[in-house]
Amino acid sequence: MAFRKPQFLREMTIRMLRIYLFASIGAMNFGYDNNWWSGVIGAQSFIDHYGRDNGPNTPRTLPSSWLSAASGTPIAGWIVGCLTAGYVTSRFGRKKTMVIICLIALVGMVIQCAVRNYWALMVGRLINAVSMGIEANTVPMYMAELAPASIRGGLVNFYQTWLYVGAILASALVYASTKHFQGQWAYMLPIVVQLLPPVMLLCSVWFIPESPRWLLQKGRRDAAHKAFFYIHEHSATKDQIALELDTIEQAMILESENHRATSYTDCFKGSNARRSLVAIGVQTLQQAQGNSFFTSYLVIFLKQVGVQEPQLIACAKICCCLAGCFAAFYLTDKIGRRPMLMGGSFFMAGLMMTVSGLASWTPGGVSGASAQGCIAAILLHGVFSAATWGSTMWTVTTEVATTQLRERTIALATVIGFVASLLITYINPFIQNEPGNLGTRVGMIYGSISLLSLAFVFLFVPEMKHKSLEELDQLFHANIPAWRSHHFVITASTTKISDIEAPELDDPTKVDEVIYKNAQDAKLAKTTASES
Repeated sequence: MAFRKPQFLREMTIRMLRIYLFASIGAMNFGYDNNWWSGVIGAQSFIDHYGRDNGPNTPRTLPSSWLSAASGTPIAGWIVGCLTAGYVTSRFGRKKTMVIICLIALVGMVIQCAVRNYWALMVGRLINAVSMGIEANTVPMYMAELAPASIRGGLVNFYQTWLYVGAILASALVYASTKHFQGQWAYMLPIVVQLLPPVMLLCSVWFIPESPRWLLQKGRRDAAHKAFFYIHEHSATKDQIALELDTIEQAMILESENHRATSYTDCFKGSNARRSLVAIGVQTLQQAQGNSFFTSYLVIFLKQVGVQEPQLIACAKICCCLAGCFAAFYLTDKIGRRPMLMGGSFFMAGLMMTVSGLASWTPGGVSGASAQGCIAAILLHGVFSAATWGSTMWTVTTEVATTQLRERTIALATVIGFVASLLITYINPFIQNEPGNLGTRVGMIYGSISLLSLAFVFLFVPEMKHKSLEELDQLFHANIPAWRSHHFVITASTTKISDIEAPELDDPTKVDEVIYKNAQDAKLAKTTASES
């Protein structure tokens, strides 16, 4: 049998690759911000400059209350950004919103660089966090709206991949600057370099098109056609592009006429309630399975386990997460969303419980083979977490949102997800340390949540691979149980977009047959809609 390239590589064009690389590059800011801060607060030069003055001949310190405020500040900014994202993206479009994101981020970063005060630093981080909250809604949604159904999971995964690139850059830069620089540049270099991601996005956003689906929502069909043709010029014929755009438009018209929805309360009515449940569930459970815990407290946990060089292991875990993201480019569209999420939860539960069990019931802490086993399990947990929930979460969140409520559903889900992260960040110390005193046994809690996540996906999350966003509207309206969704057949005449996009139609006569059939179906649906 002759070798055949994976579908992701068969459908990917140079232009599409450039669009997705440019659009997602701002995600570096998200990963960078989380990691540069956790690194520099341990640098003595940073404490000497920003710490609290304790009087003459007494070293400066960073009180626990200050550190607690610093941990919650970005999450609060994320929530504010998410709450405003729905209006901004709907009003100004995806592309202009990216420009707004960059400008907000740069204002916050300039404050951090220019004003040498701890609380001014917090204000700058808060402003930057607002931009990240808007970005977490805008960029994955934009990427899902542009992507062919057959490789949508892999394309949306660019967002999470850039996030981990930013995290690795921050960790490496903090390690190098604190090791090789003295004085203010030991901590100022990471603060200054964070200007890079928004500047890169601001320069590249002008070379990507606006979302055709947003343009259609605004009645700008000619602009939508130009954007759609620009995206798919080298991957589809003009007839296919014109037909697909017409089919999307007809599906949006029918959705608007039959299922009018305009407010946040509509997110909990009818089939939209299930969509919101799925989006909120995957966002919240991704954080609750250990992501927020590891982001904030991995080094402390490693010290309690008894692992030597915890900072080095923390950097290695981020690299393993990036490796998991690369695997997701292929696996998300190959095996589907449900197997990815359920399989990820299964292995994450086993690995987390293994680490916690070895550390908790080994007298005197782990060492030798036990220590190596703990480290290996932690690194593998990073691989599975990033490859499954970390990457697939964004794909599922953008896919389940209905056409009319896409901005609001995504904003609602990410807000609740960030609130869950905030609660975990604040509550975990009281469980892990006093008064809970669980110590390393805290891993059992997160492992148990992974098992609950597996059950949630089985019961509520349908299979959405290889279906267009408009086809998914029909799937949810049909109220098909999640465990039967893989076999659901699209029947509505206006939702044959995946047939038009299908890469298997290499025979031109078959392509013509599909185009003719769908053109007739679209014409019939348009007549039916106008009569009703």
